[in-house]
Amino acid sequence: MPFSLVKAGGLGKIRKGLGMDGRLIADLARIRQVSGRLGWVEREFSHTTQFTGNDATYLGSADLAAAFDSCVNGWSQQRTALIARLSNVARLSTLAANSYQETDDQLTAVLNKAMNRGTGAQG
Repeated sequence: MPFSLVKAGGLGKIRKGLGMDGRLIADLARIRQVSGRLGWVEREFSHTTQFTGNDATYLGSADLAAAFDSCVNGWSQQRTALIARLSNVARLSTLAANSYQETDDQLTAVLNKAMNRGTGAQG
């Protein structure tokens, strides 16, 4: 069975091969899941900018509409900064998962090649 440092899928099953320290395991499915969820939160915050402030008819109260409008529009700079940070973390988590996978694939190829030769080392 090939050597691997990452968990396969999100099932918690680890591809087994050479014995390695468990601290080297990365769950790529979870890392990618973080990216997806952060993207969803980012989109939800972005959609809050779609409120027009003319919602008194729908909300049933001009005071409630004014309070809602104040909340939505009063923190626009903070919301914009938060959206940018969420986007950045989502992008970085995807990059991390892809980098882990690439590193694992490279290590797998080298170790399998060495094991197939029976030398224990790349040559």
